[in-house]
Amino acid sequence: MVMTLYSHYFEAADLMRENYEKLKTKRKKARKLSRNDEVQSRIYFFSWLGFLAVTCEGFKGVNMRRLLMDERPGEFKELLPLSNALGKLINTHWHPLRDFRNNVFHLRDSPEKIRKFFSKDADRLTWARELHDALEGFFSSYRILCEVHYFMNNRKGELDIGGDLFRHSLRS
Repeated sequence: MVMTLYSHYFEAADLMRENYEKLKTKRKKARKLSRNDEVQSRIYFFSWLGFLAVTCEGFKGVNMRRLLMDERPGEFKELLPLSNALGKLINTHWHPLRDFRNNVFHLRDSPEKIRKFFSKDADRLTWARELHDALEGFFSSYRILCEVHYFMNNRKGELDIGGDLFRHSLRS
């Protein structure tokens, strides 16, 4: 479940953020973007936040704390502080982010929920960047623990590090 959450939703959020940031940098250098780049920038930006919300929803939905405590090997308990901090961070602006996602991925009657997300008082864009970075750190640590677990338990077919070349050298 965690790797599906990572590969299907967080990686989509990460790609959208990366593309948005590239166009943002291009805008700063050129002081403007073409019409096509403006449209793509908006799509990347809204998709990033939408997929970030889906990732958070999945993180909450799998009950990460319980999963790490009860359904993973003991070494995974070292992720509990990261998981707890992420849970608190997600909850800071969860409802406005969820409303934003719903208004991105579903036809909306009014842009009000989109505008509400960008309230200057809330500084949710800074929060979204912090949240994205925290999720990236959590998934990175989780993936490393998975790789170690697979290696130590002779589950070489599930290893991701080094691809086929690495797996071939382990068989030798």
